[in-house]
Amino acid sequence: AMISGLRNSNVIRLKDTWNDLPSASWDMWEKITDTFVLNDNFASLRNILKETQPPLIPYLGIYLSDLTFTEGQPNFIHDNLVNLSKMRSISLVQQRMKEGQSTPYNLTPVPLIQEFISQLKFIPESEYSENRKKCQDVQSGGGSTGKGRGSVQLNSTILQSRKPKRTKSFFNIPKIGSSKLAQQE
Repeated sequence: AMISGLRNSNVIRLKDTWNDLPSASWDMWEKITDTFVLNDNFASLRNILKETQPPLIPYLGIYLSDLTFTEGQPNFIHDNLVNLSKMRSISLVQQRMKEGQSTPYNLTPVPLIQEFISQLKFIPESEYSENRKKCQDVQSGGGSTGKGRGSVQLNSTILQSRKPKRTKSFFNIPKIGSSKLAQQE
């Protein structure tokens, strides 16, 4: 959910904000995006899940991918016998999901954080564009000239013409699900 939220087109368009991130935040972002790459059937995320002790929140994409693969197998094999291999695969996926949720979280409520979160203003999606323009006007030092970056669509020619403050820009990080070949291009 976090990665999806940060990959939202309205968030991505805040180019100056992304480029102003400190190096430590970029390093953390790069580590997170490397973890959630879909290459090799979530291999990096699967390794982390194997090493992590419960409780944990399972990434549903892994399990749905496994179930989708299993669904391609027939329910019955020759002579109307139940495909036990398929049923075992489904059972293993369900078991792995339950393992991550078997241990309860031992969290202590922090009233200050709870109050802060409950007072956050919800911004409807219809207001994203207006709020993005406000943020970019503040970053650029004032009024809109009509050529604000908030109205610019994200495309490769604009991104290539910009020179980010970091050597590895957010816009050069491969999107989740891109293949290794596409990453190297």
